[in-house]
Amino acid sequence: MFSRFYQENIMQMVLRRTINFTERLSVLLKKNTQQCNDGFIGEWIPNRSGHMNFRARVSRSNSGWSYQVESRTGWLGSKSYRFDAHTCPDNSFPQRRQAIKAAQLLAKQLATLRYRFQ
Repeated sequence: MFSRFYQENIMQMVLRRTINFTERLSVLLKKNTQQCNDGFIGEWIPNRSGHMNFRARVSRSNSGWSYQVESRTGWLGSKSYRFDAHTCPDNSFPQRRQAIKAAQLLAKQLATLRYRFQ
């Protein structure tokens, strides 16, 4: 029914699309595995007064993933901030996303609850 030339063109088209798909997939997989091995630094979360900001930071440790919450004290216009890092004694997680979730939750709670008006 189909000519041999037409069948070869279809096969070439399918092969080209398959190669393009696998190339894109390999780029995504490399990016994803690299991201899973890297640490994480979150966005600054300001408190209500705007005088203090908090952000989550996750890094790889010997026993998994650990986090700390960084605080920045000072006013936005002044370029003199005071930085502090707050760590919890038992903050090791087996998975990166668990550590990120816990660190971001703690940073948000510090900004919106504990140091809300400070």
